[in-house]
Amino acid sequence: MFASLQTQFLNYWNKTSKSQRIVTITLLLAAAILIPTLIQWANTPSYSVAFSGLSEADAGQIVQKLEENGIDYRLRDSGTILVRSDKVYDVRLRMAREGLPKSSTVGYELFSQNTLGMTEFTQRVNYQRALEGELERTIGSIESIESVRVHVVTPEKSLLVSDQAPTTASVTLKVKPGRNIEIAQVRAITHLVASSVEGLQPENVVVVDTEGNMLSSGGSDDLANAAAQSD
Repeated sequence: MFASLQTQFLNYWNKTSKSQRIVTITLLLAAAILIPTLIQWANTPSYSVAFSGLSEADAGQIVQKLEENGIDYRLRDSGTILVRSDKVYDVRLRMAREGLPKSSTVGYELFSQNTLGMTEFTQRVNYQRALEGELERTIGSIESIESVRVHVVTPEKSLLVSDQAPTTASVTLKVKPGRNIEIAQVRAITHLVASSVEGLQPENVVVVDTEGNMLSSGGSDDLANAAAQSD
């Protein structure tokens, strides 16, 4: 059978012109290159986003757990972790059992998503979420703070200035074990939040810790109390 095929090929080859032979050789070489490439591409697993917008601490802990469990992953910028598409939900459940991610703060990367068709109300809500997230990231970078939550309340604008309710904000701090929050840090957090939100005054910013202690409500007396509590 092989001899018959060889004879047929030689007969075909002898009947073809030089240009036809060049085309045939080119096609055979292309097939020899493309077929293995296509096979490799078909066998390459696809990856999907399992987590995005992670803090450096959360990303590091999740990567460590993935490596401990022998789970293949891809790490991208901005705290994005991809795993094989068929493992996404399994990985999320595994990490949830480990209490990860510990924080799911969303910042201005929220606006990198498609906003086509969003209502003005949704855009305002997303802006507030992003602003709160960015403040949480900034405050959370203070060495003595383990975690932080920021909530901003922006009332609807009133037709009468005298009836306009003020913008307010609350900051909840979890201090690292064995560490203290200093009076200067509380004052800095208060003014950071106030200066980041339009129309927000420092006296309308409340700072508390997870133990229920009032660290500041914008007044100097509260800052003094914060110093006394930290001591």
